[in-house]
Amino acid sequence: TTPTTPTTSPPTTLAPTTTPTAPPPTASCQDSPLKFKQNKKWRTCNWVESKKKNKKCKNPSHASHCPSLCDQCEKFQCENSKKMLLVWSEEHDENLKGKCSQLVKDYPDLCNNSEFAQTCRKICGYCD
Repeated sequence: TTPTTPTTSPPTTLAPTTTPTAPPPTASCQDSPLKFKQNKKWRTCNWVESKKKNKKCKNPSHASHCPSLCDQCEKFQCENSKKMLLVWSEEHDENLKGKCSQLVKDYPDLCNNSEFAQTCRKICGYCD
């Protein structure tokens, strides 16, 4: 048997990559999964998307609830939803209704609910 000598390949150089101009949405920029009150009905971000999205997204309260859908991540990804919310609380075994600040004041444990924290981003420290 004849010994073989290892061969070395010349180093390969990768082509430079270009950086995208806009960063992709981060995990912190997500639409709220919770329902919000609109004209006496409970709605979701699907409703904002399905009916005149461009017009509805101009409304800051809709954009604050659905920042990714409305392309308003820069402004609202770490802000509270401005909407009246409906959130199920296991702890209290009931649906709770209200705006972020009032709900946290009345039920401080709600920030442990991931859907609530994703909606009341600022007050629950979602982006911290």
